[in-house]
Amino acid sequence: YIPAPEEIFYVDFQHFVKKQLPEPEQNIGLFNQWGNSRVNKQSKHAVLEIGISVTGSDEKIKSSSMNLCFVIDRSGSMAGYNRIGSLKVAMQDFVMKMRPDDHVALVTFNHNAILDVPL
Repeated sequence: YIPAPEEIFYVDFQHFVKKQLPEPEQNIGLFNQWGNSRVNKQSKHAVLEIGISVTGSDEKIKSSSMNLCFVIDRSGSMAGYNRIGSLKVAMQDFVMKMRPDDHVALVTFNHNAILDVPL
């Protein structure tokens, strides 16, 4: 089952996350899992949870610069429910909190991916 674009909606991340991620085995861990146990071919609901967890002292984490890549869907599925508007606000808020040594790349996609802003 693939939902129609009008059936897809935005849920604020803070309201979506209900549990903490496990401690990573190394300094950083990437975790993913299906967040909906009812996911099957006939289901109309699917949630993929993706999370990053880090360990280390606050000073080490604060002093490390970040290289980030935003991958943004610009297809028609982003129309409606103020998805693009919410995305713009969230990205502006995030970028304003970046430090001078942090770097960001931007990839957008619809049918094809485009590297809009390289690192």
